[in-house]
Amino acid sequence: MNARRVAQFGFAANLRLRRKREFDAAFKTGRRISDSFFSLSVRPNDLAFPRLGLAIAARTVGNAVARNRVRRTIKESFRLHQRVLPAVDIVVGARNAARAAPNADMRASLERLWQRVISQCAPSSAA
Repeated sequence: MNARRVAQFGFAANLRLRRKREFDAAFKTGRRISDSFFSLSVRPNDLAFPRLGLAIAARTVGNAVARNRVRRTIKESFRLHQRVLPAVDIVVGARNAARAAPNADMRASLERLWQRVISQCAPSSAA
C-alpha cells in the first residue's frame, strides 16, 4: 500500500479525544449506543471529522494484554470507517463480554455500532 493511501486512512492525533473535558462532555451530553461488547457515547463536534476516545477499564476487560487487544481492534475499525462517520466525538467503553470475544465478533459488533452512529447521529438534511 502506498504512503498516500496509508495517510488517508491513518489515525493521527487530531482524530483522538485527548483531554479530560472532551471525555466528560461526551459522557455528559452524548447519545448512548451499545450492544453486548461495547458502549458508545456519541456527541456532535464542530469539526469536519469524527474523533475517537477509548475508555477500556482494567476491571472490565482484564490485564494489559487483553485491554490492548480490545483497543487495537477498536482503533483499527474506527480507522477503516472514519471516512463514513459523521463529525462526532465517540467514546468507546468495553463491556465484560469483550474480554473473551474473538476479534471477528468484536469487529462485527463495531461495524453494527458505526452504522447506528451514522443513522442516528448524522446531521439532518432539512437545515
